[in-house]
Amino acid sequence: MIYKKLLNNEKDPNTQLRQRWEADLGEMEDEDWADALTSPREVAIRARYKLIQLKVLHRVYYTPATRLKMGIATTDLCTRGCGERGTFLHILWDCDKVQNYWRQLQEIITEVLGEETTLTPKLCLLNIWEPTDLTRPKRKWLTLAMTIAKRNVARLWGAEQPPRREEWEQDLDWAMLAEKVTYEGRGCPNKWRKIWTEWGTYRGIACMVEEDIE
Repeated sequence: MIYKKLLNNEKDPNTQLRQRWEADLGEMEDEDWADALTSPREVAIRARYKLIQLKVLHRVYYTPATRLKMGIATTDLCTRGCGERGTFLHILWDCDKVQNYWRQLQEIITEVLGEETTLTPKLCLLNIWEPTDLTRPKRKWLTLAMTIAKRNVARLWGAEQPPRREEWEQDLDWAMLAEKVTYEGRGCPNKWRKIWTEWGTYRGIACMVEEDIE
């Protein structure tokens, strides 16, 4: 009875997590939050990319603001030297230096997809989509592209400089080839081609499969 009472009084961790995100991004519809919670398993086939999204969703990275509150830092200012408070959203999205990085990626993504594509924190960080004309393969490509972009920001979490666009492009090339092996192993290479043809064309990498050659 005591155990049951404790469980009933325990706060739902997902509710607390949602409140933290809503404090940063504004109120969300239940459907949007449900999409955010399922985002780790939607970002890609490979587990390493699912883990990246899981870490971002649950805000596991210590920020300067968090470290100061824990008593293991002397300041809560952003490590990139912008003079702003280093909160989770600031480090990952709002900082001027990292915003320049996201703007560069947005220009490339728009060129690759052939459609004006606006990157928002809800889309890039939580995979919450507004109504869009993008096809499912294009959405799958963009979701993975944004996941790699977040991973590169996390790699330099405490560094002064943000990640570089060139690194993102190279990492996306690697992901394209790694996913090719997976899709071919599953017997559906044409699905891979539909997802990656535009990126391969942009990078000058052939996205042909045996069926196309025949």
